[in-house]
This record gives sequence, C-alpha cells and structure tokens, in this order.
Amino acid sequence: MDWGAIRDRWEIFLAGERANWPGWLAVALGLGIAVYFALPVEPPLWLGGSMTAGGLVLCILFRRTPLVLIVAAALVTAAIGFSAAQVRSWAVAAPQLQDPIRFAHVTGRLAGIEPFPNAIRATLDEVTIAELPAEATPLRLQVKIFKGSDTLKLGDRIDVLAHLQPPSPPVVPGAFDFRRQAYFQRTGATGFALGSARVVAAGEAGAFRLWIDRLRARIGQRIAELEPNSAGAMTRALTVGDQTALSKADTEAMRISGLAHLLSISGLHIGLAAGLFFFGLRGLLALIPPLALHYPIKKWSAAAAILAAGFYALLAGATVPTQRSFVMIAIVFLGVLVDRSPFSFRMVAWAAIAVMLLQPEALTGASFQMSFFAVLGLIAVFEALRPQLTRWRGGRALETDWFGRVSNAVRSAGFWLATTMLTSVVATLMTAPFAMYHFDRISTYGVVANLIAVPLTGFWVMPMGMAALLLMPFGLDGPFWHLAARGCDGILWVAHTVSAWPYAVLVTRAMPIAALVAISLGLVVLCLMRSRARLLGLAPVLGGLATIFFVATPDLLVAGDAKLLAIKDEAGAYQLSSLRASKLAAETWLRRNGQIEAASFPSPDDAGLPFFGCDGAGCVYRRNGKTIALAQTAEALREDCTTADVVVSLVPIRRGCGDVIAIDRFDLWRGGTHALRVEADGKLHIQSVGATLGDRPWVLDRMREGIRAGRLIEDPVDDLENAEEIADQD
Repeated sequence: MDWGAIRDRWEIFLAGERANWPGWLAVALGLGIAVYFALPVEPPLWLGGSMTAGGLVLCILFRRTPLVLIVAAALVTAAIGFSAAQVRSWAVAAPQLQDPIRFAHVTGRLAGIEPFPNAIRATLDEVTIAELPAEATPLRLQVKIFKGSDTLKLGDRIDVLAHLQPPSPPVVPGAFDFRRQAYFQRTGATGFALGSARVVAAGEAGAFRLWIDRLRARIGQRIAELEPNSAGAMTRALTVGDQTALSKADTEAMRISGLAHLLSISGLHIGLAAGLFFFGLRGLLALIPPLALHYPIKKWSAAAAILAAGFYALLAGATVPTQRSFVMIAIVFLGVLVDRSPFSFRMVAWAAIAVMLLQPEALTGASFQMSFFAVLGLIAVFEALRPQLTRWRGGRALETDWFGRVSNAVRSAGFWLATTMLTSVVATLMTAPFAMYHFDRISTYGVVANLIAVPLTGFWVMPMGMAALLLMPFGLDGPFWHLAARGCDGILWVAHTVSAWPYAVLVTRAMPIAALVAISLGLVVLCLMRSRARLLGLAPVLGGLATIFFVATPDLLVAGDAKLLAIKDEAGAYQLSSLRASKLAAETWLRRNGQIEAASFPSPDDAGLPFFGCDGAGCVYRRNGKTIALAQTAEALREDCTTADVVVSLVPIRRGCGDVIAIDRFDLWRGGTHALRVEADGKLHIQSVGATLGDRPWVLDRMREGIRAGRLIEDPVDDLENAEEIADQD
C-alpha cells in the first residue's frame, strides 16, 4: 500500500476544505463541551487543562506533519471546549434547594418582574431564608406573587412568606433537565407567595442595569395601557421579550403553527432591529453629501448598529438566546467594519465559538441548536444557488417604457417571494430534527405560517415597534404601538388559522440522544464540506431520523413523588392514574410516547381489563408475561410480594419483599421517576432518573449520594440483593 499517495490525497482533500476550517474548529469545540456534559461523574478541574497542554505538545512535536498536526489541533480545540465547560460549571456554582419548604420566610432584592394575567413572577437576589443557614441559601430564586404586586418596583427589598421547592430534575429518564438549566442561571429555588409581599427598603436608583429593567417594565406597561388585549400581549413579546401576558391559547397556537420562535427575542428580532438601525442611519447620513463623499458612513452605521443591538438586547432582558444573538449580530457588523462578507461560514463559526466559550451550557439547549443550524443551512443553500440567484436578480429589462418597469417589478416581487419561501423551507427542514428531539413534535404547516408571519413581523411589526421606542420619550409613540398591534393581530390570525388545520402538528416518539448527535454531525458534513463527500452526511441524518420508528418507550412510569403513574395499554397508549396531578410530568410522558391525550386508570367498579385491574388497595398490570403489582397500602404488599414479578409500592417497604423486584417510596424519593419496560421475551428493564444524571454538581444531593452508594436502580435489573439490603436499612 502506497502510504505516501494516501497522505497526499488527504492533504489535497483538506486543502480543498480550507475555506471552512473555522466551521470545523467550532465543531471540535462543541464536541469537547458535549463530552463534558455526557460524563457520568464530575471530572477534576485540572483534567481539561492537562488535555489542552498535552494536545499543544503534540502540535509542537508534529508541526511538520500536516495530517497529524490537524488532528492534534482538533484535539486541542476539543480540550479547550471541555475546559471551558468545566470552568463555567465551577464559576456559577451556588446552593440549590434540596427539599421543599412549605412556609419559608424569604427576604431579597427584587431583581426581575415578569407580569402574568393575575400575578407576577419575581426574581429575587441577595436572598436570606430564615429556615436555611447562609451557606445553603440560594443566591437567586423565583416566586409568584398574586397579591399586592402593583406597588412593587425593581430594586425594592421585600419580605415574603412563600412555599419553596427545588428546581425540578427530569420528569422521566432522558427528558429536559430544568435543574441543570437553573444551576447555570444560578437560580436555586422556585415557588409561590402565601399572601402579599412587604417592602422592607425602597430600591436604590442609579444602577444602569436597574435603569434598564425599569425602562423595560415601563415600556411593557405602556403597551398594556394602549392595547390591553391579545395583540398588545403579542406586541410586548415581540418588542421587549415579555411573553407572560400571552394567553395559553395564543401560545399554543403559535407553537402548533411553527411560529413559537417569534415569541423569543433572538436572532430574528435582534437582526431586524440592528438592520433597521443600520440602514436607517446610513440613509440619513447619505443625505449629507460632505459626509457621504468623504467619510466611511457604512462603517459608522455598522458600529452604531452594534451599540443599538446591544442596547436592545439589554432592553429585551438579556436572556441567553438574546445574548447569543447579539454576539452573532456583532460579528456580522464587525465583518462590515473590516471589509469582509458578513454572511459566510466563517462569521457563523466565530459567532458559535464566542457563544460556546462564554456560555458552554448553551450547546445543550434547543435555542442554540436550532438557531445556528438554521443559519448554517441558509448559508449553505444560498451559497450553492448563488449563480442562479445572481442571474435571476441581474436579468432586468430596460426601464424605457411602462412594460420594462412592470416587468422589473414582477421580477423583483418573484425574486423576493421565491427567496422568502426558500428561506422558510430551509430553516424549517434544518430545525425539524431538533424540534423532534426537544419537543417531540413537528409543525406540519410551519413553512406556510412562516411565509406570511415572518415578513409581517419584519416589515411591519418591528419597524412600528422601533419607531414607537424612539418616539416614546417625546410622547409620540401611541399611534405606532397601535399600528404594531394591528400587525400582531395578523400574526395571531395566521397562528390560529394554521393551527386549526387538520394534522397541523405531528407528535413523535422521543428521539434518543445518540440520534441527535448523529443528525447534528450529518448536517454539519452536508453544510460545511465543499466536495461531493458532503453527501456522506445524509447517512447519519436519515439513520438518526429513523430511530423514532424503533424507539421503545417505557411500559410503566412512576413519578418520584408517587402522585402520578402511567401504564401502556394493548394499543401502546398511556393511561394515567390522575388527569390532574403533576401536569408537566403527564404532558411530557404523553408527548414522548407520541400522544396528546390519555385516558385515566379504570376505577375498581369498572369491568376488569385483560392487562390491568384495580381494587381499593392497588392495581395489577400484566405485560409480556410479567406481572407488576402497584401497591398503595402496606396490607397489599403481603399478597403482592408472593404473586408478582415486580412490586411498585407507594409506601415504604420495611421488611423486604422476598425474591421479588421491589421499588418502594424510598427508591422513588431517592431516584426520582422510575421507568419500567418489559421486552417481548419478558426481560425487564428498570431505570431511574437519578441513575441517568450521574454525580454532577447540579443533581439533587440524595441522587448523588445514591449514585456513590450504588443505591439507584440501573438498566437492566438482574440483581435483587442490593435493593433488598437498601429496603432493610431504610
């Protein structure tokens, strides 16, 4: 074998991909971050630095061997991503509540106010809780206040009696981890107030962030006064990122129609605001000939647009998606300042790198994944079609008569319509796999809805909103808020109309994380590679999408608080023990099983089903030759422990359960939701949420202790001695 020829071919291939090397740099960085979050235990802080140093040594040693140097550089980049995630996790570490506190005496500074129809959600920092020592007190918490919230102002120090609970871990193995999200936001508890809040000290004026927050609240109140309806609520969401006044029906319609992305102030909104400011300022400066002829007004406008985008990001609450969008927009306009094309793979790559270094945890979120892959796909498609689009746009007729003018107008309208449709189709296709993974649904008519709503947002609502913001200090903003609201009426009409169409949303079964990784890498190969080898990316994409047809969901689910159970009937649909308890868990369980609605357990008076039956003491569930008993009382355990293959007890098992696999109240408290699946051959698989989370800093202490002591149930179950020993100890 001619190794020299093989090496030469690889070097030629890599040289042909050189233009998109920054994109692969971002991919390597992301892989390093992904490895950190996938680990079952928290690695020592020195590990990332050591791997980076080792990779740099390899780069130095093999600096004259291009292929090895490229591999070593990729390893160094991945190690940097790993290190960034480690450092970020260490830097944001703060106490999180471990158990609920029913009557907590809370004092804190009002750092955020989110209005709801009948309450506010207050974010408190500088917190003290009388029932907790200082070292266990969260730095930040969120409470809903239902009474006496009208007089509260940002910066006030308040005292409130509240029911607090810890940030929730996943409600089923593999589901979204709200507790991890709260950890990186440094939020250690959530809850609701029992009564009204008392102002201990008025807020101190002068702080810039406090001024921004108050300005944001004042703008929201101004819109609410002028438009106290659904259109006003939508206007607030699109201009200052305040979604709390939206009704549940409007929010659901936006989600089903594929327009939910408009509700979050992110790339579209920041880009529109910065673009309007850039072109508006450049147009005004162009009206002054001395400036336009002798000074770089384009670069001046780009620099001003960066400042405007930053201010708007702060005004919109500076959420994680907003911060990421600002970084992307800033890099785009920096490209203008240094005379580089702002719309290229390089710019997207550097924006992604900046975001991942500053907030590595963003990589695991739907917002980051969907926005960056949408932009990646758009650039790849428009770059591939650039010759055809250039010919279409450039083939204009001479405007010497009315026919030429009409022909050019029709051509321009057709070009705009075609590119808008293409943009909507590409963005929908690129984000669909991530919507399937994170939300277990696909908006069937999202392309149609976006084709109408996005231009309406960009060419009507946002310009009116920007004009209203600029004229608000002069008291001339009223007419423009009304005009923006009329545009929002149109968006809501589109959302409700499309969501009412047949099969407007398709619910899919939960996609495994391995499938998401395969799809992501496949899309990267399709978009970043310049040769025909890019077609190799189709294989992992199609393979990952195919997993939703073969994924096996649990046959029985028991919530960690023992308030909700679900069983799978003969048709594969879930039946729930309650249609009222733990609504978030119930919705997630159903969605991940490809369901929207579910029936409740049959009552003891109903005729017994062949696979399920209940009486006053519990239920018996049969699946693929196995019998699973659901014991609700201690008396039911005696019979269940002798007749069932598995016993799920909602009360503690004090004296063991013989040779039967037993999951009791202690196991549920320690491990969270338990999922049980019976294969066709009768083999049992049982998995707890705690066993999937590992020993990480954001995991509940009791779950981490269970991992260390080997107390949490792993998958598959084939050893009962440990479970019996734990039951005896408890």
